[in-house]
Amino acid sequence: MDSRSCLPSGWTGLGCIAAPETVESLRTAFEVLLDEDVARARYPSRAACLAVCQRWPNAWRRHPAFRLWLDDVVRDGVPAMLLGSLSPRLLYLDVIVKQPGSTLHVPWHQDLPHWAISPDPTRVSPAGVLIWLALDDVDPASGGLRYLRGGLSDASPTAEHIDVVPAMRAGEALAHDPRAWHASGPNRTDRWRRACLAAFADASLPRKDGLPWDEAANPAYPASESRSGAASPSPTTVTASMLGR
Repeated sequence: MDSRSCLPSGWTGLGCIAAPETVESLRTAFEVLLDEDVARARYPSRAACLAVCQRWPNAWRRHPAFRLWLDDVVRDGVPAMLLGSLSPRLLYLDVIVKQPGSTLHVPWHQDLPHWAISPDPTRVSPAGVLIWLALDDVDPASGGLRYLRGGLSDASPTAEHIDVVPAMRAGEALAHDPRAWHASGPNRTDRWRRACLAAFADASLPRKDGLPWDEAANPAYPASESRSGAASPSPTTVTASMLGR
């Protein structure tokens, strides 16, 4: 573990990074994707599709609303600030969904083993970062994210670990290091729990399989993509109001 990481606790709150009208456009865009998949796979209903599918990969390539939000996040300098890199590379932008009453439980895991990057162990900043944008209000009852308290760890979680459950408003976001252990529980409410997941890595990092990057699927954003003169946002201090316990 690199103790000099800019995410020493493994995760941080970013505050609101999507305006209400942006959130609404992303919700509407997800409904378009859902209806396309219902028709394509001949599901009898949306509910039948959602009982099988909880993740929509490559949403940014399927609907322009997700691409517009992605471009705004990059131009605002959010991934560059978190990575300490002027040139972030997009690994994926997916939508994940837990419909009301969903029993889906995501066990403790780290993202890094599933990512295509080959991290440099000597780097100071995180090799990658995942930005988790809430499209609905989220709390522990609706299946909010849980993180291990106390920073990054190479050890698997045990029953003795104490975890933190951030409560979020729609439009707010979290960011976590891909080495951070996290999990989520079922949605025990009558509310939706939809979110956008945008994963970035330093564009200088190679793929771990040695193959070249597909720039169409995993574009690298040069420094010139950031808004001229725009100050990069700083991670917010996580307050008691963001914690579900």
